Amino acid sequence: MNERRPASGVDNKTPLNFQPKTKSDHLALKIARAFREESKLPLYRVCCENFDEETIRKAFAEVMTVPDDKIRKSRSALFAYLLKRYAKRK
Repeated sequence: MNERRPASGVDNKTPLNFQPKTKSDHLALKIARAFREESKLPLYRVCCENFDEETIRKAFAEVMTVPDDKIRKSRSALFAYLLKRYAKRK
């Protein structure tokens, strides 16, 4: 049985026993849930620790505007690409 997610792609459930303690942990968890890739939470935590919040939020917002049929590889791949691109501009 498939579970429907809200239009935003974010739900309040997590299969992980992860309790975010910092602002960057909360942001990483939000990204993992939105991309439906909770297993990649450690990757998003590293991103949130190594990039400034403005850059992360800008890349995340742009990724979430792209329709599913326009994603070539994955949302996480696009997110990583945009993070690097935006970080170089600063």
